[in-house]
Amino acid sequence: MPQSALFTGIIPPVSTIFTADGQLDKPGTAALIDDLIAAGVDGLFFLGSGGEFSQLSAEERKTIARFAIDHVDRRVPVLIGTGGTNARETIELSQHAQQAGADGIVVINPYYWKVSEANLIRYFEPGAESVRLPVMIYTLSLIHI
Repeated sequence: MPQSALFTGIIPPVSTIFTADGQLDKPGTAALIDDLIAAGVDGLFFLGSGGEFSQLSAEERKTIARFAIDHVDRRVPVLIGTGGTNARETIELSQHAQQAGADGIVVINPYYWKVSEANLIRYFEPGAESVRLPVMIYTLSLIHI
């Protein structure tokens, strides 16, 4: 998808479904993806707040991203949340999302410390420059910017 692509329509955040022992519930997640696509969504957003990204390791996030992208199989555009508390991990996850076939990434502002506008730019720029994907900035009103 070209960098100038616009995402339009209904692109819901997708919950991450876990088994009782805390692993990704692949059959449950596949069924949820299929149901959302059958309902006519225009895209899917994985690993946002509802996807519990902040409770997952980088490797778990990569596993979920790869599974979601593979299962969606280009039926609709896929956005992957790649932000976190540090730029290095955001870059790593953004590059992984690109390699896995995501159509765009969604990066949350740093959420642990209050940062200046200049530091926000220093946080977002390297991640955006590390991929050839559209980048959406994701902010929560609960987080102080």
